[in-house]
Amino acid sequence: MMDLLQGPVAQWLERPAHNRLVAGSIPARPTTLSVVEAALSAAPIQPRMFFVYILISEKDRRLYIGLSENVARRLDQHNSGFVIATKNRRPFKLLLTESYSELADAKRRDKYFKGGNGHNNLKIQIQDALMKNNYKYL
Repeated sequence: MMDLLQGPVAQWLERPAHNRLVAGSIPARPTTLSVVEAALSAAPIQPRMFFVYILISEKDRRLYIGLSENVARRLDQHNSGFVIATKNRRPFKLLLTESYSELADAKRRDKYFKGGNGHNNLKIQIQDALMKNNYKYL
């Protein structure tokens, strides 16, 4: 048994690990960082944000309240006619956005603004912007 460790086996064990050939396996390439580690270290992970937004129609001077992760894209969808609820009220102008880190909080605020008390409080909160844009129901 000792003769094996001093002969060809010893020579094989002295070779670098990435050059060893094992029957039936593919040797791994030596790397410093995996592809995933490199990608994660290159760009920090951005947290998801949710936005409640308020639009005013330039056609009928009424408000629209909505929720989205990308307000700019959503405003383009409203103004392009891709949203059935606002298709006939185009064009729209952005009045207000509020950002939330949790979807549940954003949904709660959206629902509040769409209700009676919340809608009235919203109008008080942004009354200067509404007057500047000739809001119909102030």
